[in-house]
Amino acid sequence: MEWVHRHEEPIKRLARLSSIRRIDPATPATQNSIQVVAENASLFLDVTGAIDLGKERARLKKEAAAVRGELDKIAAKLDNEQFVAKAKPEAVEEQRERESQARAALARLDAALERIGGA
Repeated sequence: MEWVHRHEEPIKRLARLSSIRRIDPATPATQNSIQVVAENASLFLDVTGAIDLGKERARLKKEAAAVRGELDKIAAKLDNEQFVAKAKPEAVEEQRERESQARAALARLDAALERIGGA
């Protein structure tokens, strides 16, 4: 949660929050909250009256579609026998790492969509 601490003031200002408090990760999000994911940190912001959840659903769906597109590109490279055979091992490993990160990002986006009723 170092990222949150480092960026607490801008987050509060942009989200129009008076404070940020840490909660148990097992605590379910409220219906009027959104999830923000950055640098492996997940924040839930109560946005009652501040955010149009329809627009947020659209944003999350668009972002998820972009991540799915990226996963398709990575899969095409990794499924290409010539790429895997000719590329440096570091390049292949980089693609596998990007794939892992993209899958994790997609899981977080899908979970955020599910929480706000957009899945």
